[in-house]
Amino acid sequence: MRKRLMEDPNAASAIDAAWTRSQATDEHPKREEGGLFGKVDATGSSIDSVFVREGNAQGSLPGFGQWAQKKIRDNRGVATYDFWYHTHPHEAGEIVAGEGQAINPEFPTGEGGDIGVSQDLDLLGILITKKHVTVFDKKGFIRCYFDR
Repeated sequence: MRKRLMEDPNAASAIDAAWTRSQATDEHPKREEGGLFGKVDATGSSIDSVFVREGNAQGSLPGFGQWAQKKIRDNRGVATYDFWYHTHPHEAGEIVAGEGQAINPEFPTGEGGDIGVSQDLDLLGILITKKHVTVFDKKGFIRCYFDR
């Protein structure tokens, strides 16, 4: 999986771009960013579908699950998504406005969070942090963990 994600320049670029989008700017504080990653069926070329955020949530992606389900359904027969991805830009213990204290960013959250999204989408999840990439399945098992 590491090879698929980091040696494919499109996947590596998508991971880096998501991390960059998640960082604080003059327009917004640090916040989670995400999307879907897969391949175009006809050509096998990589496809990165970026979730466009709405609202001010910093430690979650409101509306992501519904957006991802629609994107997967609408692109059936055109693209096959292998992963959903998102960032955890907050350090453990950091206070996230309106949400409380951040947990360990290196691990997916439970069935009401990251693992639940993987279950709903039936996709592997990619968790992007400052230093690492974690790939997890819909049961929460870590399938791969490596440096960015």
